[in-house]
Amino acid sequence: MRIISENNLCLNRPYINLKKLPLKTSLRVGEITEAGFKSTYIINQHTQNLSTNENYILQSSNGIEKITLDTELLNELLLVEVNYSSGNSNKSKFKVYLVLCNIKYSLPFSSFEDIYKNCMDILTRELHEKEELTYIKDCFRISEKDEATVDIMLNLERLQEFKDKVNYKRNIYYFVINNIAATTSKYDINAKPYDILLSDILKVLRYNSSTRLYTILEPINETTKIKLNENDIICDLSEINFPTISIYTNYGLGKLLDVKNNVIPNTNTLSLFANILDLGLEVLN
Repeated sequence: MRIISENNLCLNRPYINLKKLPLKTSLRVGEITEAGFKSTYIINQHTQNLSTNENYILQSSNGIEKITLDTELLNELLLVEVNYSSGNSNKSKFKVYLVLCNIKYSLPFSSFEDIYKNCMDILTRELHEKEELTYIKDCFRISEKDEATVDIMLNLERLQEFKDKVNYKRNIYYFVINNIAATTSKYDINAKPYDILLSDILKVLRYNSSTRLYTILEPINETTKIKLNENDIICDLSEINFPTISIYTNYGLGKLLDVKNNVIPNTNTLSLFANILDLGLEVLN
């Protein structure tokens, strides 16, 4: 198994999905029910074995067994999440993640097929003659089809429907964004533009800690670039008139709405989109 590190995590891929983990992590222990099978397995990249540790604590919550551990113990380990649905195989999932410094990185099958196969081989070897192995193999077989196609029109229809129905307060020059950190999951870690040129179709919003509001940055002149600060929000309307909204972080640009990845906007991102509409930017007819 090739070792996945921060240096080779984003080779040949523009975006990466990640999630910041709490200090304690709980992982579901395998359980077979009428609905199917769910479990998370920890694999050590270096030893190529299932990882066990005496510091793992077994707990039961709402009838579900979980192991709870300090997240730092997962550093450089792989997590394989298996979710098999007996009612609808399309919902089955074999997903591999890497944990680095309390950050959980998603590894898409298209870029890490060899890692997926290595993980399946390890599980097959270590779970030999165990009942859940059948479900895991079935999920792995389906994982080759997990690359979602992008439906641009569907995304535009969702946003148009939201625009037609939502009742939002109009604030032309500033607005409040709540829980912005919780909404960021896609990061372009191949590019970290510390400065950016403002235009009619590219706006930068900056948080003011004293007023607790975001305000629009005004360009000094047509050629002067703005140096980005952490938590600046970049609204780019340049591509097919679809708003791509990002937040600048120390990882790079965190995509909030990204048509290329067919993201379904959640409540927070739709609230942000409503505020962008309030700015007078004509993004939808």
